[in-house]
Amino acid sequence: MFKFDTSGLDVNAYLSKVNESIDKVVSATVSNIVNEARSLDADVPTIAASINGGKVNDGVYEIVKGEGMERPELAAYSEFGTGNFAATLLAPYPDDWRNMAMDYYVNGKGVLPSKPSLYQAYSKHTANITDEIAKQL
Repeated sequence: MFKFDTSGLDVNAYLSKVNESIDKVVSATVSNIVNEARSLDADVPTIAASINGGKVNDGVYEIVKGEGMERPELAAYSEFGTGNFAATLLAPYPDDWRNMAMDYYVNGKGVLPSKPSLYQAYSKHTANITDEIAKQL
């Protein structure tokens, strides 16, 4: 019979290293998303400057578009568009993004074209995040 003694393993140290690695990758990813979204919205400086992100509490990161704007809903209208523009853009989006856009739905009659910057940056920089985390480990 083969016996392996695990008493010498410091599982907490290992878990701490795993958490640090994940946090490092997620933090870098959030920075990349924010920077790219700002770049994509550079033609509207007020909106570009309103895109921020970072850690809000233990293990939770947040990216906000519209922060500090007098009318933050304008950032959502820019991202998703309004009326038929929003309906067309959002059709292939995941449910969480469509639900987020619905928070800004008024009457479906808007005519503002979509200019997605945050979704594009998010999709690009999270596509291989699990691979990046695995590299860190």
